[in-house]
Amino acid sequence: MNSKTCYLRKIKALEDFTASQLERIAPRFKYKEITAKQLIVHSGEHTNEVYFIVGGTVRATQFTPSGSEVAYQDLEVGEMFGELAAIDEQQRTTDVIALVKTELLWLSRSDFIQLIETTPEFTWGVLKRMSYMNRFLCARVFEYSALNVRSRIRAELIRLYEKSGRLVDGVAFVENPPKHQELANRLATHREAVTRELNDLQKKNLIKKERNLLVFLDLEALQSIIWQ
Repeated sequence: MNSKTCYLRKIKALEDFTASQLERIAPRFKYKEITAKQLIVHSGEHTNEVYFIVGGTVRATQFTPSGSEVAYQDLEVGEMFGELAAIDEQQRTTDVIALVKTELLWLSRSDFIQLIETTPEFTWGVLKRMSYMNRFLCARVFEYSALNVRSRIRAELIRLYEKSGRLVDGVAFVENPPKHQELANRLATHREAVTRELNDLQKKNLIKKERNLLVFLDLEALQSIIWQ
């Protein structure tokens, strides 16, 4: 199995492929290495390549005319982005920036569409990804409409643990949690509001910050106060 095929095994949209299927489609994928903080795609541009993350992390984000950032989602190994522009040939909807050194495989639009038209396993993988994104964004819209800032911060902490958390010897934690400004950018608020709420949650013994860890002392209690 060649190195590109090993990379393909990391991609969620290809998880139902056999080894022989991966070998067959591997030549369609191109490899690209991105440095930290490098812009990969720009909101409003008319490009239509589809990218698959095989190393590192990227952020889908946008900036207002005044320079304020609205961060939508961090994407990690196995995820894909760029599929909307490939499908409808419209302009990109967000900026995508590498947070760390990142490795990508990418497909041209023609190769992406051909795989969708000829490979049911790939088609289902893409549909699952788009279904997940639709549910994620619906949940975000609902939270913005129904929750105040404090509750949105609490909900984001739960989501952070569900995505990246670990449980070791009964201790629930997230390594290298987002900085306060990064959380604020995700939640359409300001850094001071995030700092104030996290300090309050610490006083209530629901979370604890330790060096590069965010420790969850009582996940159930934190979940229960989201709607308060």
